Amino acid sequence: MDYGKNEVISENFEVQVLPAILSEDFETETVGWESSGAYDTWEWGVPTSGSKKAFSGEKVYATNPAGTYRNDSDMILSAPAIELPEGQARLQFKHWYELESYDYGSYDFAHVYVSTDKENWDSLAEFTG
Repeated sequence: MDYGKNEVISENFEVQVLPAILSEDFETETVGWESSGAYDTWEWGVPTSGSKKAFSGEKVYATNPAGTYRNDSDMILSAPAIELPEGQARLQFKHWYELESYDYGSYDFAHVYVSTDKENWDSLAEFTG
């Protein structure tokens, strides 16, 4: 019975939950993560500026966890390559950003790209201030 005293019939379903192929909380030494680019300030550590906290635990990857980045920075943070099984795949992540903008647009952008060969990249998302 539901709260309105209506009879409710539910079916049982079994759902297979597959383990994550890559799961990272950044609490232990990171393996395979690489940063590059103009004025690259990506660092792994405890943030003391910006959000000042991690989603879980204490550590994050951030563009200068203790301050800001240069105006003319163009940086990349790459996750380690992973091999996906055939079929559909899903990318899920937590992020925090503070991107500079002005009345008619944005100075700063953040992008999420994927690649199967590290040469050709497909854009999955773009974030602006």
